[in-house]
Amino acid sequence: MSPLPIAPGLRPLAVETDTVYIAGFPVHVAVTIAGPGNTTFHRLPYADFISDQGAFGVKLSTVADGSPIASIDPADALDEDLGMSAITLRPGEQRRMLIDLSGFFPAGSQPGEYQGILSYGPLETRTLSAPFRLMIYAPDQGQKAELALLANDLREAGSWGQWTLRPPSNPDLFTAPDGSDPLRFNRIVKGLLFTKDFPIEALRVLTGLYRPEGAALAADLLASREDDTAYRSLVDDIRQRFPGLEWWLKKTESGASRVRFYRSSL
Repeated sequence: MSPLPIAPGLRPLAVETDTVYIAGFPVHVAVTIAGPGNTTFHRLPYADFISDQGAFGVKLSTVADGSPIASIDPADALDEDLGMSAITLRPGEQRRMLIDLSGFFPAGSQPGEYQGILSYGPLETRTLSAPFRLMIYAPDQGQKAELALLANDLREAGSWGQWTLRPPSNPDLFTAPDGSDPLRFNRIVKGLLFTKDFPIEALRVLTGLYRPEGAALAADLLASREDDTAYRSLVDDIRQRFPGLEWWLKKTESGASRVRFYRSSL
């Protein structure tokens, strides 16, 4: 990764990590981009847990001895012809994006503690995060069996994000994951996409790192069911607690919720 200075105006990336990651499963982190109160940034790249679309780069090293294992730059320019999506960051706005770093780890990476530094955006607006830690644990026997069971589907999909967009064998048979499932977020989104009567109670497993997105997905579901009272109460709470998801709520209120967006990708 090129040692570029932080772009004037665009603040350093804020990164939130989970406490536990399991080797072979997604490595989700939440990244918040923000600018000052007097500047609008146009044509910034959009990313999410389905694909970072070249928006992010990462420098990864082992904590034990500092050995580098990956150094990848973001795309130098936003190219919509290659599927990259542009966003606008308005004065004072924050934007939280949940992304998956598992694809940045080289094949055969071992469990252990890693240090990461993220970079974001084209050259003219590129900015960096402070160093952060990722603790990757070895899968237990049950998780190894799950990885073996899903191996063919994952290989065909190409990533856990794309796996989420693949229909399950029986869409009407949704089993809510538990809070320790390393695939719980992906399973929940897959259920929202393909299960007709998705139980909103299943979203309760999205705690910790996933709590903001879990609340926003619940808002999407309440909006689709026209439960206006519950929706308004939840949206007021999200706006107060998770300002980085204001963009998400505006999409939902315009009729273009994230669930509808992902369904349009199928």
